[in-house]
Amino acid sequence: MRYATFIFAALALGFVVGVQRTRAARAPQAATHKAARYQVPRDGAMVRGSADALVTVVEFGDYACVHTAQMEGILRKLLAESPDVRLVWHDDPLFLHPHALLAAKAARAAAAQGRFWEMHDRLIADPSAIDRDRILQLARELGLDLIRFEGALSSRSVEGEIERDADLAAAFGVLGTPVFFVNGRRVQGEQSLAFFRSLVRRELATARAAASGGISAAEAYRAVIRDAIGPTRAPDSVAVQSDADPNNVYRVPVGTSPVAGPADAKVTLILWGNFESADSANALRKADAVMRRHPADVRVVWKNMFGPEHRRAMMEAQAAMAAHAQGRFWPVARAMLAERHALYYDDLIAVARRAGVDVERFRDALDHDRFEKEVEDEIRAGRAVGVHSAPMLFVNGRRIWGGESESSLDKMIRAEIASIASP
Repeated sequence: MRYATFIFAALALGFVVGVQRTRAARAPQAATHKAARYQVPRDGAMVRGSADALVTVVEFGDYACVHTAQMEGILRKLLAESPDVRLVWHDDPLFLHPHALLAAKAARAAAAQGRFWEMHDRLIADPSAIDRDRILQLARELGLDLIRFEGALSSRSVEGEIERDADLAAAFGVLGTPVFFVNGRRVQGEQSLAFFRSLVRRELATARAAASGGISAAEAYRAVIRDAIGPTRAPDSVAVQSDADPNNVYRVPVGTSPVAGPADAKVTLILWGNFESADSANALRKADAVMRRHPADVRVVWKNMFGPEHRRAMMEAQAAMAAHAQGRFWPVARAMLAERHALYYDDLIAVARRAGVDVERFRDALDHDRFEKEVEDEIRAGRAVGVHSAPMLFVNGRRIWGGESESSLDKMIRAEIASIASP
C-alpha cells in the first residue's frame, strides 16, 4: 500500500484521525492564495444561477458537515444580490461522516427527477438529522417517485458520479469542507458575506476585461482560468518516521475487540487493519494461516485503523463492529476484505444478510452511528502505541509491519511459543 510506511500529517501533529480534514474547514486565516488561480471544471455539475454569470463559485461540500451548512445562507445572499454570480456544486463526502455519501446520493437521485436543489436545500438545512429514514421522508415531501428514487440511491452510476467529484476534490488538494473556488481563486472554509462580496467585485472586474475581448459572458469563465493551475493531486499524507521502537513490548489491551482463537492462547496477535486495504486482507490471511498451524497457542484480535483518504472506511468499520455485536464479526469482516470493489451502504447490508446477521439491528447501528465512538477510540489507542497506518501487527506486544511474510510471521510466533514454554 502507498501509505504503509508513513503517518498522516494530522496524526504527526497530534490530532485525532479525521480532524485534519475538518480543521481545514474551520480556518478563516489565509482564506485565499493571493496569486494562485486553479482550473476547476464546472462541466457536468449542478449549477444554481445564470448561465451568463461572469463569476463562478465552485463549491466542494459535504451534506453532513456543519461548516458546509453554515455557509449556505451566505451563498444564497450572495446569489440573490448579484445576477453575475452562479454556484457550482461538487460532492466531497468526508469519511468521518458515515451518512455523507448517502446524502450525496439522495441529492443526485432527486436530480434524476428534476429536484436536485430542493433536496439539496433540505439536506443541508440540518446535517445532524441525515439518515435513511429522513431521506425517504424528504423524498415523499418533494413528491418524488419513491421506486425510482430508491433505485437511484443504490445505483452504481450515481456512486460513480460522486466518486468522480471526490477524485476531483483530491486532485485540487481539497482536504476538508467547504472549499470554494471563485473564478479559480481558492477560498478555504467558512468566510463572511463581506469577504465574498469583496472577492466577487475583484473577480467581476477580471471577468469583464476578459469578456471585452469579444467572447460571450458564458465563455468568460474558461477565459479567466485558461492559464490557471490544473489538477495535481496534492499529498494528503507525509512520509515521517514513527518514534515507536519496534523492539519495545507495548501493552495493548484486547478489550472488547473481536477475537478468533482460544482465550488462553500463548500468543496474542493484534492486527490493526482497514477494510479498504488489500494489504490488511493479506495480513489477516497470513494471521489466519499461522493460527491454523498453532490452533491451541495463537489467537488473533482485530482493531480498526484508517486515515482520511479512505472515505468509506468509517462506515465499513462500524458495519464490522455492528456484526461483532451480534457475534458475526469474522464472517462479515472476511467477506468485506474479500471484495475487490468499493462497499457502499447497500453492499454492507447484503454482506450482513449473507452472514446471517439480524439486518434490522445492523441497519439501525449504521443509521445511528452506534459504533462510531468505539472505532474512534480504537484509532486513538493505535496512535498511542505508534500505529499510524494499516496493516500493523503486534505479536505479544511486539510491533511489526503487517507486510511481513507468512514465513517470517510464523518464525516469530514459534519463537514466542518456545520462550513461553521454556522454564
